[in-house]
Amino acid sequence: MRLNISNLFGIGLVPRAPGTASSLVAVAAAFVANTALDFALFVVATIAASAIGFWAAGTAKLEPGEEDPAEFVLDEFAGQWVALLPVSYLYWNTDAGFHLVIAGAAASFALFRYFDIVKPGPVGWADRLEGGMGIMLDDLIAGVLSATALSLGFAAILMMVPS
Repeated sequence: MRLNISNLFGIGLVPRAPGTASSLVAVAAAFVANTALDFALFVVATIAASAIGFWAAGTAKLEPGEEDPAEFVLDEFAGQWVALLPVSYLYWNTDAGFHLVIAGAAASFALFRYFDIVKPGPVGWADRLEGGMGIMLDDLIAGVLSATALSLGFAAILMMVPS
């Protein structure tokens, strides 16, 4: 069961770019979740996905020298959901149009993949941590950086919109 959870029931087994595939699944799942849950419950679901990810990553059987197995993609899923928190907030707590929510989701995906692949600053530091902590933390930090950049972008856009 842990293996099925950690590879998102097979998403992590796609032959090319399993992390990107997981992030796309996370965006689609977030749209479904946000139609069923309110913002507070989406936050709780994001925390739960992260906690399950830490549990699964902490029990992962790593080969010698292996830091973050490509098939373990629950970390990308949880990190992408962190990156999508500003989009969820915008959806539930403002009168922003659906077009801005769609654009925000696309920007969230692009920002998260950038931070996860390039691994600047704290993302790279976390990636070098050993074990389950390193597997999960780099993606969660990438999600926080993405959410921060996205929030600043949303704030700038919303300030330009006449009241």
